[in-house]
Amino acid sequence: MFASRLPTLALGAALALTLLGNLACERTAAASKPQQRVEIKVSKDGYTPAEVRAEAGRPLTLVFTRVDANNCGEKVVFPERDIKKTLPVGEAVEVSLTPKANERIVFTCGMGMYKGAVVAVSSGS
Repeated sequence: MFASRLPTLALGAALALTLLGNLACERTAAASKPQQRVEIKVSKDGYTPAEVRAEAGRPLTLVFTRVDANNCGEKVVFPERDIKKTLPVGEAVEVSLTPKANERIVFTCGMGMYKGAVVAVSSGS
């Protein structure tokens, strides 16, 4: 009786291994996507670049560097994300986030005079 079910069990096991293998490959592919990283200069002219296009669903690190003290860029604020960071002159400060599909994430200086945004785009854009 067990011998007659052997082909069915073998087929079921092969199917399960195939499905598990595909799932593992998908996870590896997603995990192996490089993180997005964008350097942003903060000066008397504001943020450069002021708009960052980033792939939705992928981690993004923004690296803010304030180039001098003669500007109001002492802080960067992401109001919708409740993120506030102090930007010491000459030091790189990282802000990590993952934009969602069709999301626009605004960031400003502490006084709201300098404005910028992360614009999420689909991977095909």
